[in-house]
Amino acid sequence: MFVKKAQLLWGLFNGDYAFAGPFSATVDITDRCNLRCPGCLYHSPIINKIRPRPDTEKSSDISLSLWRKTCDELYAHGTNTLVITGEGEPLLYDQVFDLISIAKERGFFVILLTNGTKLDTRNMRFMVESQLDVLRVTIWANSIAEYRRTYPDADLTNYHRVPLNLKELAIITDGSEFRLQTVLLC
Repeated sequence: MFVKKAQLLWGLFNGDYAFAGPFSATVDITDRCNLRCPGCLYHSPIINKIRPRPDTEKSSDISLSLWRKTCDELYAHGTNTLVITGEGEPLLYDQVFDLISIAKERGFFVILLTNGTKLDTRNMRFMVESQLDVLRVTIWANSIAEYRRTYPDADLTNYHRVPLNLKELAIITDGSEFRLQTVLLC
């Protein structure tokens, strides 16, 4: 680790060449989302009024072949952590657990960011089987009234279901190295 830090520092002084790859990389895997979070640069109804997002005909998901190539290149540059996120909700991508497994096979520490609405027993089981290291869930409300204001078109059952599923996941993963992080943004 010291050598890599020294290489990064030397690259800063040199200014022309990076002598080491990044410690971590964030990879967007999908632009599909089931919520319209107020602070989201991509789907916020507030931000999009100010800075409209260009219309696209189709949603895009990363292909498994591009993911493998990305993992191989990042691994070759000494990257050790991959953060899986998206301009949308990663759990809407059917092959998200295949992506995690591929990254784990290559030796990456893997973090998945989600809004938590698609957590269910099946997905929790796949998280454990794929050896996901950290699940980070972002919640934009701490009361039903705030949830209704923040997500006027969203299913209100999400407000109750997400915390219950997080409790279930904590029980399923108790004793493992898996870490669950909840970020409450209010």
